[in-house]
Amino acid sequence: GKMVQPAKIAEPHSMPVTIFCIREGIRQLRAVVARKRAARPLWRGVKNVTVGSDFFRDGGGVEVAPMSTSYSLETAVQYSMSPCSVIFKLVRSSFMEQGADLDWLSAFPMEEECLFPPLTFLSATGRRQTIGSFTIVEVAPRL
Repeated sequence: GKMVQPAKIAEPHSMPVTIFCIREGIRQLRAVVARKRAARPLWRGVKNVTVGSDFFRDGGGVEVAPMSTSYSLETAVQYSMSPCSVIFKLVRSSFMEQGADLDWLSAFPMEEECLFPPLTFLSATGRRQTIGSFTIVEVAPRL
């Protein structure tokens, strides 16, 4: 499988205006997030990847695309089912680290989706655990 990339971005994004508009839209949408959900962890399941030592050595990595997460661990597990799976547990310490809840407009509201903007940095906390084919990695999102 592929490896989760460390925090290095060598070149500017090829669509900076589009990325800016998506980022700003998500920032505005997150204002409607209920405070009660902010304390719950978010989960992101990725299939057929591994997390290398570079990810931890470099302090994390950058997701260059919009990043879909879920309040449901079950949903993340379903999306990551493969022989080599990574599940990111996103822990947030403030409202400023929150994505935008999309379950109110989703075709699949039971997935409890929360969307983060492109170029979200996933700061590695150093906590990880392997259970079977799943590696669970705790990260803190930095917008």
